[in-house]
Amino acid sequence: MNRTTLVASVALASSLVAGAAVPAASAPAAAPVAAPAAKAPTAQATAKRIAANKGIVLLDFHVSGKRDPRSTARANIKDTAAGKRAHTSTFAHPRGARVALNGKMLQAMLKLNTSKKFTFRVTSIAGGRHSAGSAHYKGRAFDVDLVNGSRVSTKGPGLVKARKLMSSCKAYGAKVVLGPGSDRAHSNHVHCQW
Repeated sequence: MNRTTLVASVALASSLVAGAAVPAASAPAAAPVAAPAAKAPTAQATAKRIAANKGIVLLDFHVSGKRDPRSTARANIKDTAAGKRAHTSTFAHPRGARVALNGKMLQAMLKLNTSKKFTFRVTSIAGGRHSAGSAHYKGRAFDVDLVNGSRVSTKGPGLVKARKLMSSCKAYGAKVVLGPGSDRAHSNHVHCQW
């Protein structure tokens, strides 16, 4: 044992005998604690904001003319805002099933207005008739037929505005975006899917 270690050992032993407190070993510096990440708003909270937003029009009827008021775009958002599941249509493939609307989809729908300044009309979310297995029936898609005052179309302002909306949906994480130019079925509306 070298002299320095011996002196430290004797000092420690005599402080223990005398009842003195043992000096604490110096601890390594703690890493800075990161601030907790902000929680994403719930689907319910986002749906409440969508329902109150005047720049997002939610249809209270089906464009097909079929009646099922519980499954309109407006009813889907109101149900979600109330903490309930949204209805699919009784005339559609899942025949009146209940689904939770996707939170990321709802956040994107809101941001299209609040951040990107689009005004638009949502024709369907979980309701309406779509192809079998559609993401609409899983609460992960919405359709838009009016953008910034223009009807979605294959030419003119309706096409230009539809393409801008489609690009913004992709920027907000939509996995599938269809509209004019995609196929004949989407020549008059934009489909955004998460």
